[in-house]
Amino acid sequence: MIYTYLIAILISYICGSVPFGLLLSRIQGLEDIRSVGSRNIGATNAWRVGGKRLGILTFALDVLKGVVAIVLVRVLHGHPMVLAVAGVAAVYGHVFPIWLDWKGGKGVATSFGVLISVVPYLGFLFSIVWLLTFLVTRIASIASLLAITVIVIASLFLLSTPYVLMVFALFVVITLKHTENIRRILSGEEKTFIF
Repeated sequence: MIYTYLIAILISYICGSVPFGLLLSRIQGLEDIRSVGSRNIGATNAWRVGGKRLGILTFALDVLKGVVAIVLVRVLHGHPMVLAVAGVAAVYGHVFPIWLDWKGGKGVATSFGVLISVVPYLGFLFSIVWLLTFLVTRIASIASLLAITVIVIASLFLLSTPYVLMVFALFVVITLKHTENIRRILSGEEKTFIF
């Protein structure tokens, strides 16, 4: 069984670690996305740096990373704990890609991909909370933090232990990656998103 977990982690980590925001910006001939804006390789910074099309495409592919990881691992073994470990590995691969000196994105889009693949109704809840919060505040970081917090709370009542642990691991890394955003939110300095 240990080999199943190791293979699941490897597959999911590799899927999650593909830096689509960086790759797409380079294909378009833009400057290194890690040196401008928030210096993040995720969809929000991709949008700011390269416009709507780059942002949407980066988001879609970052979500797809989480979906593909779970689909592949489910073929290998569909046990909840194996899928939970795979989900965490995919998101942590995005956040800590070995190819970029462990400096990746914030894990929100890939977490959504994992959630919608493992527990679809929680993925749907995540997207609804994120969207409604964003429409009200126009601040992506607040939307992300509130959405993952709601999912953690919901998981305690709705999910089995493996998936609760998975959601908590996603909550931890997303929150840690938003430390600077939280500081700016509390000081009233966090920027709203401009379309």
